[in-house]
Amino acid sequence: MKPRILYCGDTHLHDAAAYLAGLMTNWGWDFDYVASDTSCASELFDKEYELIICSDFPAEMLTEPVQQRVVERVQTGCGFLMIGGWESYHGLGGN
Repeated sequence: MKPRILYCGDTHLHDAAAYLAGLMTNWGWDFDYVASDTSCASELFDKEYELIICSDFPAEMLTEPVQQRVVERVQTGCGFLMIGGWESYHGLGGN
């Protein structure tokens, strides 16, 4: 079974996210992508994911309800990978 992944962050697919997105594409893994400057929509969690990746994704783009959905998914077996970066912890503007 191919994993289904939610990949949030790393600026844009044509920029920093191209590397990881390219690997997942090459391996034949299905993924949904949310750019760093886009809020993670609650509707994304209507899908079943085996893994959620947050890579250099600003915390302000994860609303409290979305954070709760991430927690619920992880508690029921979904993997969570946080690849830290300056946006994950502080950000250029202190966000």
